[in-house]
Amino acid sequence: MLRSMTGFGRGTASQDGVWATAEIRAVNHRFLDVAVRLPSAWAAWERRVIARVEPIAVRGRWEVVVRRQGPAAPVQLDGARLRQFAGELGALEAETGKALTLDALIQLPGVLRADDVAVGDGEVDLLDEAVSSAVSAVEDMRLREGEGLAGALGAVLDELDAGVVQARGAAVGQRQRVGLRLAQRLADVGVELDPARRQIEAALLADKADVTEELDRLSVHLGHLRKTLTNGGAVGRRVEFLAVEVGREVTTLGNKSVDVVLSSAVVELKTQLERLREQAANVL
Repeated sequence: MLRSMTGFGRGTASQDGVWATAEIRAVNHRFLDVAVRLPSAWAAWERRVIARVEPIAVRGRWEVVVRRQGPAAPVQLDGARLRQFAGELGALEAETGKALTLDALIQLPGVLRADDVAVGDGEVDLLDEAVSSAVSAVEDMRLREGEGLAGALGAVLDELDAGVVQARGAAVGQRQRVGLRLAQRLADVGVELDPARRQIEAALLADKADVTEELDRLSVHLGHLRKTLTNGGAVGRRVEFLAVEVGREVTTLGNKSVDVVLSSAVVELKTQLERLREQAANVL
């Protein structure tokens, strides 16, 4: 199935009074970029989280935020630092006439010091469970959005196929009108050519304006796009590549167009091509 690159997931786990909450946000990005924010007590497990995320992410920008809740770490008062601050601020107290309260003193840096959080033996499993749950939620959301993308891209391909049919009809008319336009221009400037020479010139102009090969290649690319979308999986880069190839053929059609009918068909193809590129940018 087709998957989107965007998604959000949240997972929680608890054990022995310790809670882990993992939140993941995935957005579009050409390559894979995983950013992890862990509580300081679990900072050593960052690579473990990345290893769990990367196989599923494939590409995109993933932000993983994990929070830990548990018994508060013991807080100790640094008496020496408190006395140091009190002595240094005594002069300021005498000068301003304002007494310094204990509440103000204990808020100064380093006066209260929290001990390191004791990490239990099972907390790594707690982290794994919360992250895995969040990853699963992201994957579910990406699959749901992928279904919508598949429908939208299918509709765009239908429009492009219709545009190719319109362009083929216009191309036949363009070849016919090239000869008529040549005859009209010669008449306008008063130049007469013998019928054989005029036929040769008309044939050369018609050959330059022939877009049969471009339309054939365009149809092939659109067929490959349909097959790619049907196969599903991580096909975003292939879809983007094929969209570039479609754009190349449409541009060539526009450059070779000398007829207003074909030019109108090319404009419609370019409109649908832009829609294709916009949707392709969301495909994993």
